[in-house]
Amino acid sequence: MFKKIFLLFLTATIILSACGTFEVSINQIQTPTAPAGDPTKIALEIEATSMSAFVTQQAATLWPPPPAPTVTDISGTPDTPTPQPPPGLVQPIVVYPPYDSPTGYLLGGSQNGMWLDSGATAVLLEGGEQYGIYTDKAFLYTVTGSAPAQNPPYCPAMQAIALDPKPSPASVVAIGGSWNALPRIPQELSTENDSYRQVIGDMLRANGLVQSDILLTRVLKVDLEGDGTDEVLISASRFSDESGHDVSSGDYSLIVLRKVAGNTAITIPMVTYYYLESQLLAYPNKYTLLAVMDLNGDGRMEILVGITGWEKVGTLGYEVDQSAVRNILDVRCP
Repeated sequence: MFKKIFLLFLTATIILSACGTFEVSINQIQTPTAPAGDPTKIALEIEATSMSAFVTQQAATLWPPPPAPTVTDISGTPDTPTPQPPPGLVQPIVVYPPYDSPTGYLLGGSQNGMWLDSGATAVLLEGGEQYGIYTDKAFLYTVTGSAPAQNPPYCPAMQAIALDPKPSPASVVAIGGSWNALPRIPQELSTENDSYRQVIGDMLRANGLVQSDILLTRVLKVDLEGDGTDEVLISASRFSDESGHDVSSGDYSLIVLRKVAGNTAITIPMVTYYYLESQLLAYPNKYTLLAVMDLNGDGRMEILVGITGWEKVGTLGYEVDQSAVRNILDVRCP
């Protein structure tokens, strides 16, 4: 009987070796010690154990476990494209004013690749929407927004939204989307740069302001379109009356875009106001570069321009397509 068992083990070993599941040396096979009991039952148990091991090894060979899932880093770089927002959902944009306020104001939004103004966006919001809070250089955290509420009658275009928790004063924009709104971080450049001062000086002289001081307020360099070529945004303002009531001859506020077209750097005016004559109670607008972000999740970056003045606040949004600059969003009070 034990001889039969030994031959059974030897046969199983040869079969397993031929199948390539594992190798067993004949010297490793020990003649089993006969336990007490029915010899036939013992032989069947040993045979069943050997066959179970064989089947297990074959299963592992024929059906290997699936590989571990790959984790993708969604960073907005060219190797990992920015995820697109789900179709049909509105993607609201809320801007906090440049002073301490319990609420932000709805700039507008996007839906199915189209830009929506503040009013059209407001009717699609019910409250409870999630927003990503951004400074102009970094993502901070996620908050929950309230339903829009129209501001007092003197600001009918303003729709206020409270965010919970309330963002810190350093934050500027809340975006109701899950993509990375800063796929490329804008770089601050010196406002004393001679080349960019020359750009603004040339524009002032071309528009009749020969003696005006050249006062740059901000210079940003960033690849707006994701094509590997940087653009430069320049804001400049001069107002002799700091109260915001009056203007003097030579005052101005403007923002321009410097962009490479072919082999030439061109200057594209975005917002330009020149005051050739003094005027009392003009209450001029001052325009500043607020932020540059991907506002709709398409991987291209839009430009946010802040508006301030005597009892004024607002924001403009612009998109760039090659050499064209379009105003896409506009909300202000009054």
